[in-house]
This record gives sequence, C-alpha cells and structure tokens, in this order.
Amino acid sequence: MKKTINCMGMACPLPVVNAKKAFEEFTETGTLIVQVDNETAVNNVSKLAARYGFAASSRQTGDKAYEIEIEVTPEKAQQQEQAAPGCGGGPLVVVLSSNVMGTGDDKLGKALMKSYIFALTNVDPVPDTILCYNGGAFLTTEGSDSLEDLQNLEAAGTKIITCGTCLNFYGLTDKVKVGTVGNMYDIADILSHAGRIVRPYGMRRKTLHLVITCNTTTEAMAMEDLCKSRHAPGRMIPVPQSISAGCGLCWCAQPDDRAALQALMQEAGLEPENITECMV
Repeated sequence: MKKTINCMGMACPLPVVNAKKAFEEFTETGTLIVQVDNETAVNNVSKLAARYGFAASSRQTGDKAYEIEIEVTPEKAQQQEQAAPGCGGGPLVVVLSSNVMGTGDDKLGKALMKSYIFALTNVDPVPDTILCYNGGAFLTTEGSDSLEDLQNLEAAGTKIITCGTCLNFYGLTDKVKVGTVGNMYDIADILSHAGRIVRPYGMRRKTLHLVITCNTTTEAMAMEDLCKSRHAPGRMIPVPQSISAGCGLCWCAQPDDRAALQALMQEAGLEPENITECMV
C-alpha cells in the first residue's frame, strides 16, 4: 500500500494532524509520502513517525518543497495509540486565564505566552480544548499576537472557548476572532470531564503601578492608540479589582511616568476618569 498526502501551504500542526490521520488508514504495511513546504513541518512529521516507531527519511524536491517518506506498520500504530498519554482518561484541556506567563516582567510574560501558544501548534496531540477566561480573553480577540497560532490549532481540531462574561467585562464581546463564546456552565462542565488540565502561568508578584482609568471602552482604546503611536510607557490591562471604573480597561505604567502621560493626554485632549496608584 502506498499513499501520498499533499500538505503544501499548511501551517503546523496541520501536516502532523493529516499524517496521523493517514496512519490510521493503513490496514497493511506500506509507504506514506507527506509533501510539505518548510523544514519545520519536515522535522515535526519526522518526529511523529519516530514516536510511532516508523522508519522515515526526507528529501528536498525543489524550492520550498520537501517529501517525508514513512514506512507505516499498522501494528505499531495501534500500540502507539493505546500507549498515548491521556488515552482513555478524558480530554486534554489547556486553561489560559491570563495573557502573560510566569512571574516577573509582564513584557517578558506576554512573549512567553505567545511562544507557549505557538509551541502548542507543534505538539502531538494538540489540546482537545483551550479555555480562555479573565485576562486570557485578550488572547482570542482583535489585537492578539497569538491569533494565527490559535486559528491553526482550531483548524487542527482544538476547541477554543472564551468566557462571555469576561469578554463583556473588558468590552471585547464584538472583537472575538477565533473560537466560540461560552459561559461558566460550559467551563465548569469541560473542566469536570477533563482527563488532564494544563495551566501555563504563575502567580505574579504585585508591585506599585500608576493606573489611568477611562469612562468608556472607546476612550480606553483611544488612550492605548495614543500611547502606542507616541511610544509612551505602559500597557493596557484589565482594571484591578481594588479599583472601580467606567470600563474594564485601564492604562498601567510606572509611578514615575505620571507627568509624561498626563502631558500626553492633555495634548491629545483625552480626559481620564481617574489617575491613581495601586498594587498590580
């Protein structure tokens, strides 16, 4: 038996997902040829074959054109499926309750979270479900650096669900770009039936920050656009629980940045709801 699948133009993890599906179609020992257009896909498909115990070789057939030839043995495929982590124990659920990963600098934390989500596109199997709530809602909405990777995961079969209450709180309800919107019952039900739950973040040590709140989400977004265009210090975050505000977003910076940000807002004609300092 010999089979060829064309995965040209497919972003990871789709070549791996399609190769794995092709393994399952073999009823006798045979050869699978996987055509891809990048070395990352070559490496990932080759790793998949090695995990199944299949012999594999690859070659470049043209400019950005590669073939991986895999000797498929159905018996080995069945053994791998039976031994796969989490098999029979319920689905793998990844919980993203923040848009930063780890403890320390938030800029680094955002970069780490972006890298983590990209890494998920290169693992096998991909998560069954990704739940995004609280600050994690920013990951599935307009402006997220992880949208393409999340869309690739969704295309590979991962269900991506964002908390509707969280989206409403942050004024992001109409900005969802990937997955579906769920409620707390959905989240509770998925977590209750999960085989494994992964939470890739850590408790961050809070420090004193300057917080600028706005009356409306529109004003908050205008503040963000202004600061980004002028390379002003700070970042947009959810309003801390210790503060009440007209919308769920605020601009967060270092206390020493107060004068510079006030001057910038005055120049642009933006009127803040409040400027205060609190632990963030």
